[in-house]
Amino acid sequence: MNKEKQVLHFIVDRTIDGIIPLAELPGPFSEGDAIAVQVSKRSTDKGTVYRVLNAATTNEKPGTQVRKEFNEAVRLSNGMGFTDSDIFIPPPLVLECQLLDGQKVAGTAILSFNKKHRSWGWKAITLDAT
Repeated sequence: MNKEKQVLHFIVDRTIDGIIPLAELPGPFSEGDAIAVQVSKRSTDKGTVYRVLNAATTNEKPGTQVRKEFNEAVRLSNGMGFTDSDIFIPPPLVLECQLLDGQKVAGTAILSFNKKHRSWGWKAITLDAT
């Protein structure tokens, strides 16, 4: 979710993703919620682009290729957290949960593309300190 730009970023898998203006959604969504999308595909000089034709709420769970649960120790570096399996914990979550280096945490992570490193990885969206 990018509330500043008023868009929701969806990911079906590592090859299909896109954005939807919040105004075009059938209701409120939160980061990590499942959404059913019908998309059209087109090729451009910048690569393949997917346009959302229809978006709807769904009771289906996102697949493990885009969302997963974890329970691991966290290491802290410059206000950011990382688990042993390299799940990134953003600074706001580190602060909110008052995480300590070496602390064990459980939570939910979503697949995320790191533009700076041009690679896919996992980003924590919820945490429960254990």
